[in-house]
Amino acid sequence: MISLPPETQHLRSQIEMLQARVAKLERSEQELRLLVEHLRDLVSRTDVVGHFTYVSPSFTSVLGYDPQSLLGRIAFEFIHLDDVDAVFDTFTQAVAEGRPGEAEYRFQHADGHYVWMHTVGDVLKDDAGNITGTVLASRDVTERWRAAEALRASEARVRSYFQLPLVGLSISTLQKNFIEVNDRCCEILGYTAEELKQLSWEDITHPD
Repeated sequence: MISLPPETQHLRSQIEMLQARVAKLERSEQELRLLVEHLRDLVSRTDVVGHFTYVSPSFTSVLGYDPQSLLGRIAFEFIHLDDVDAVFDTFTQAVAEGRPGEAEYRFQHADGHYVWMHTVGDVLKDDAGNITGTVLASRDVTERWRAAEALRASEARVRSYFQLPLVGLSISTLQKNFIEVNDRCCEILGYTAEELKQLSWEDITHPD
């Protein structure tokens, strides 16, 4: 049996350690890749200008795009015209200052309609500390925006009802305290709106 010189033994030991680390990194990268591929949220990377350099598979299910078709495209071209300036300002400021940023905006689906997205991101840096791009995580928040719009529409309808001059209307709590009254209700009851909001129905109703 040939005895290896100490230097050779040391080198072989270092190589074995390096191989073990590489294998561990490869397993970690594979696990991370599987995690990203099965995320419902959208994960992407861009360069400092905003060109996509990586797009996760979830872009297909959420936005209808083949991830490969987006590589090299600039992200801002897909953002609604009413939102793009604000998103661009947020992106460029975050890159310039090397800090995280977030935005809500409409991103165009592959079939043409727009999807409300909430995106948080941070900058990527090389070993020298130079900013090389961004990593972004995005989520479809369209349903939340639809719910908010429906609530605004409902509130607008209630306000329009309150403006009807021939009907006295009020809104009260479960304890019958006044929350809102219209002018006609004030005329009928003989109180100002401010006075009624300090009272309940029981305060102005005869015990009998």
